[in-house]
Amino acid sequence: MFYKNILFCFFFFLISCSEIEFTYKDFKNSKNPIYNKTTVYFTGVDFPALSRNSSRHIGSDNKNEYKLFINVEEEKTKRAVQNNQAVSKQDYKLVFTYSLVKFSNDCLVYKKTIISRFSYAPKSSGYNFGSDKSLDKKYELAAQNNIVEFVNSIPNKESLACSNES
Repeated sequence: MFYKNILFCFFFFLISCSEIEFTYKDFKNSKNPIYNKTTVYFTGVDFPALSRNSSRHIGSDNKNEYKLFINVEEEKTKRAVQNNQAVSKQDYKLVFTYSLVKFSNDCLVYKKTIISRFSYAPKSSGYNFGSDKSLDKKYELAAQNNIVEFVNSIPNKESLACSNES
């Protein structure tokens, strides 16, 4: 009787799991038409989080179909200054300009500018490990959110045709 129950449970388990579909089984049908088809070039402000997040969301270049130029411009604004001229709050504005170019004929197929903003309050006027790590984390979150927004805004592959803009 014990073996029959175990056999029944095993059979029931197999039947119940027969309709499981894996999420990444067919990655070709994903929403990102430039994944693993793009070489990425960076200009402007350079920070490590940008290259990490771009390789995570854009992949590596296996097919030489596209070139993606990412230009980052940074603007810092002092919002609160103390009596001794030390900054107690600073606003950051990062302007990411993405230009997607077809590799074969160097024509622009998609261009988008996305702005990320964040504020930072340093805890001391000198070097502070915690404040510096906090600023690095804010840069990383801005880069990640920005690249995800860019990837989600890319039209389907059929819409990536050459435009007359440079």
